[in-house]
Amino acid sequence: MASIWSGGEDELRVGPNFGSFRQFEPELEAPLPLVAPGKASVAGVAPVFPETAAEGEFGPPESDEISTIIQNPTELPAEEGAVATGSDEETVLVERMPPASLGATAAAAAQTARLYFTGPGQINSGEEFVLEAYVEGVSDLFSAPLMVTYDSSKLALLRAEEGDLLKREGQPTLFSTSASPGKGEIFIAGKQAQGGTGASGSGCLFRLHFSARSAGPANVAMERTNFRTTAGVPLAVATSPFALAVR
Repeated sequence: MASIWSGGEDELRVGPNFGSFRQFEPELEAPLPLVAPGKASVAGVAPVFPETAAEGEFGPPESDEISTIIQNPTELPAEEGAVATGSDEETVLVERMPPASLGATAAAAAQTARLYFTGPGQINSGEEFVLEAYVEGVSDLFSAPLMVTYDSSKLALLRAEEGDLLKREGQPTLFSTSASPGKGEIFIAGKQAQGGTGASGSGCLFRLHFSARSAGPANVAMERTNFRTTAGVPLAVATSPFALAVR
């Protein structure tokens, strides 16, 4: 690229328009040259190219390499050792993981834990009862946030308590909840403190205390699970809703 004088917007010319800038050779005041063959004008204005310019010095590059890269970003050459996955975002994440994390990711994907509620199937209206969120077949569980939904017209949530799964072997934990009683939702976030070694096997993750409001069928479900290992690798979790009847 090179800079050239183009005059003013209403008076295009080769050279400056104002006297204070007139330090160039007289030939700069020459009329505009004709459009060079093969050079298209923009908005009816002929582009100016010095006659001494080498062929191809101005204008678009002779190669279509830049256009190809912009139009087809997925055709960029992959770096050596890159791992191809289903999407660009996944590719970046996998490429930046250390080899140990790659192995943990494959192991976590091959194993699916089960998460379900245990509790009474029938409740009398006005009674209180407890549902336990039970995990089976988990490996190296470090954090386990999720959303619980329930029928707020049939059930009233009283409180949530942490289970003993993440606290095994004296592990310090963090447990927090955020409830929306009108929507019948409660967000539960349980995790081990920094430096936790993870929990494996089966056990109770948390308990929910409910009160039965009115008669009829009611479901309690766990959604939006985001279980992670100590290395931050996602864990596959299969959940199933819990159905009960209020009499």
